[in-house]
Amino acid sequence: MRVFLGIPIISKQLTQLQDSLKSDGYSVNPKAHLTLKFFGSILEKKVEEIHTKLLKLRVSSFYIRLDGINTFPNNRRVLWVGASSDALIRLHEQIDAALQDIFHEDAGFTPHLTLARSKRGFPAVAVKNYQTKFTPEQHLVNEYHLYESVPGDLHHTYTVLHTYILQ
Repeated sequence: MRVFLGIPIISKQLTQLQDSLKSDGYSVNPKAHLTLKFFGSILEKKVEEIHTKLLKLRVSSFYIRLDGINTFPNNRRVLWVGASSDALIRLHEQIDAALQDIFHEDAGFTPHLTLARSKRGFPAVAVKNYQTKFTPEQHLVNEYHLYESVPGDLHHTYTVLHTYILQ
């Protein structure tokens, strides 16, 4: 199974932006989330091992700031919103530490929320257009999920396997 950790984000602004992206012909991500850690394809036994280790983490709720739209320099097919928070970085580090005996530490963690995908990539002018439509906003993080991701043609289907509530 293909698995990752993510923080669900609900935002009226992001929904409106995704509606605009969809009407422009892009494939939108139906369940907006901020990716914490991507594990890739792993055995179900490994999923339960991850779950057991994550249950031991004690993390307080915190705020993140969604602060800009962009694409990755080496992958212009994904349009995303960046996120920033010292507490988010600490959560990511705690997850890496808890799982260090079964997964490598993420080098170059880029906190982001995928908005849409494009087979041909997003032209620079389109990215700039969406950037002007976005206003930074804050969100309370009080949970994260272990998701299964089933790839589709342009976007993936996500199923929550486990939920971790922050204190």
